[in-house]
Amino acid sequence: MKRPTRDKKDPSKKKENFAKKYLEPAARGELAKDFSSGIPKLAGRKGKGHGIKDQFPYTGKKHRKKDIGKIMEDATRAMNDGTRGMGKTGSPKIRKNQGDDDNSRVLQKAKAPQPDFEHLFREHTPEELDSLLNLDNPEWLGPKANIQTRFNQERKKPFNNRNQQESNVDLFGDPVDEEEQNSWKTDSFYVGYNFKHPESRREALPIIHPLHRVQPSRDFIQAHKAFIYASNIPHPILDDKLGSWDNPLHKHKVTEYVAEKFSVSPTDVFPATMNSAYIGFTSSKEASDFSVASDKNRQLSYKVEASSFSAGADDKSTASKEMKEFLAKAETLDCIVHLQNVPPGMTEEAIIQYLNDVIKDIEVPHIFFDSPTNVLLCFTSSGNASALLNNSKLHASLWNMGHQKILFQPAHRAVVHSHFGGKGQSFPIKKTVDRLLVDGDIPSEDFFLSHAGVLHLEDVPLTMTKKDISEYFQPYCMEKRDVEGSIEFVKSICGQVTGRAYIGFDLDMEVEAAFKDITESNKEIRLHNEGPISRVKIVREDLKKGEKLGPRSYRSQEELWKSLRCWEEYVDPKDLEYFESKGIYKEVLEEAFIAARYHNPTYGVEDQARKGERLLKNKEPGQHYREFVQSYVKTLKEMIPTKENPGEPYKAMFMPDEEIHFDFLDQEEDRTRKLKQKYYPDE
Repeated sequence: MKRPTRDKKDPSKKKENFAKKYLEPAARGELAKDFSSGIPKLAGRKGKGHGIKDQFPYTGKKHRKKDIGKIMEDATRAMNDGTRGMGKTGSPKIRKNQGDDDNSRVLQKAKAPQPDFEHLFREHTPEELDSLLNLDNPEWLGPKANIQTRFNQERKKPFNNRNQQESNVDLFGDPVDEEEQNSWKTDSFYVGYNFKHPESRREALPIIHPLHRVQPSRDFIQAHKAFIYASNIPHPILDDKLGSWDNPLHKHKVTEYVAEKFSVSPTDVFPATMNSAYIGFTSSKEASDFSVASDKNRQLSYKVEASSFSAGADDKSTASKEMKEFLAKAETLDCIVHLQNVPPGMTEEAIIQYLNDVIKDIEVPHIFFDSPTNVLLCFTSSGNASALLNNSKLHASLWNMGHQKILFQPAHRAVVHSHFGGKGQSFPIKKTVDRLLVDGDIPSEDFFLSHAGVLHLEDVPLTMTKKDISEYFQPYCMEKRDVEGSIEFVKSICGQVTGRAYIGFDLDMEVEAAFKDITESNKEIRLHNEGPISRVKIVREDLKKGEKLGPRSYRSQEELWKSLRCWEEYVDPKDLEYFESKGIYKEVLEEAFIAARYHNPTYGVEDQARKGERLLKNKEPGQHYREFVQSYVKTLKEMIPTKENPGEPYKAMFMPDEEIHFDFLDQEEDRTRKLKQKYYPDE
């Protein structure tokens, strides 16, 4: 019997036969865990597990430079064609059904990827607060040879239309030595300075919450790194009444409800109102995972029912004084509809919104809260009450009313201006303070800067669309409103509307007119009978340095045409008569001045620009063009030679010792007289 050989490196280990270790298992369809060759294919049999790696063809070095779009497309197609449900090792998860034979296998579907909201909870980085920190991090441009080559290519662009021989010369016509140019092999760095225009430094001031949302304590804010603002929490009910914020025990019920509902510590919860609270976390990752995991717990369900109040309401002795007064307004009890199990804390406007599809063709009833969960609707007739109960849409409206959801929104520490620093004191330095702002307290930066004025609307009906809002505010706008770009809804993390919206306007006068018309005239905003939008505010702005651009001027076609031909107002009529006597007519001057305005923006668009956009900030609108016309006329007069004063340009036509003669002037006068007789025979 042959003795087993020993491993020379480690005598304690026996040498293993390569065929027994790799080839024979491969022939049986098995593979070693640490072996990744293609032996199963060579052996004629496939392994048990073929994961996504086998379906992904771009794994070698030669494929690394492939188009990433093509790679992802092929990978997605491979997964859709049968690689779903793969385990970590590449093997499909298999389970046997009871009652089936062993050969019956079912692939389990892979879990859907979980959303990641971590970026929503991250605090501001030091570079965002202090822009000077970016100057300490120069950007690497790569090897300077590449940069020099790119520079040479840009420099040679004007010579692209020439032949090949002329393309190898620089701007001065000298030949370029390519080897000498590309021999510069050092690296290059650069530091950029970003000076924003004052109009781009405008910042919106936060909207003070109309319900007086309470700010968390300083200790609560400093003890956490990320925050979630939870709203639409059921209002606590104590002794058959809604809890009061002034009662500390009632207020603590909000903390207890949130802590028990979402399994968090009461010390991480701070009540903001009787139906909202802040939840603190130690990191943005923890807040993101919590918002995803608690999605099901945020669902609220109430079985709202509607019935006629006349049934079982004969005994009025136990009714309160307010209820008796409400019942006395109805003709009969059949005119009243009773809603039971209404979500606590719901307002009259909210009930009208949910029942809008049912009552819009009937009438808007009077509403009375018998208790936090019982509501009475009083109609003018029993027929309208019956029409409500018999409406086929009532069940869907009550279902929507009873199925609520607690809304989550990210909250961050407020960022305020600290001071200016850097070169010329032009870089704003900001800092964070111990005050929380909820996403939606200020409009997004792009939305705010793209509009001259913004309105904030509270209690916006959930069924209201951007088109409905645009149609309402269109009378206040000079131009047709942008339906999509000029309205921004405030939404929760999951994309649900929160009842708040921002309305952008192109002009300051438009937003002021809309706000004045709504507030001073006590006008309610009603769209499709969906109830009023009760609170309307102007978004105030802050600009620490510089001035905001003024409104653009609007001129009619006649005014624009007059402004284009206004050069004659800047010229003395006597000068025009003098030019005509010398053969320079008004039409020639007008053509020259209009051409100058067309081809030189400093005399046209930029000269007429509004404040803040002007190239010459020390001049009034139109002053630069006026000075150009006057200077042109003055220079032209000096250039016209006469026998009394020929001028230096005419004298330069002769030698210093040569006698100046005026034959050319005589010829020019004769030529001018003939032209005048040809084109102006009547004069």
